[in-house]
Amino acid sequence: MAPPNSARLLLQIQLFDASVLNGPCVGVETNAAFFAATAGGMYETIEFTHETTNGMKMYLEWQGKAFRKYVSGTTILTRNNEGLIENI
Repeated sequence: MAPPNSARLLLQIQLFDASVLNGPCVGVETNAAFFAATAGGMYETIEFTHETTNGMKMYLEWQGKAFRKYVSGTTILTRNNEGLIENI
């Protein structure tokens, strides 16, 4: 299951941080460049398996295959008062 309107939502992100990065990506343009670079084939498969919301945070569990290895993780989305994604 994929998050609704995920492409539209990604355009609004101001801060993206991940354990595989040296530091956070800040700003919409930097985040768009990151997603463009990784979406082009980093994952052989990826799927969202569970979704939980608690207040302004949404927790998305996922699993997939990257570089011929099975991977999994949790992505946390934080929304602002307007309901737009503010941080990942």
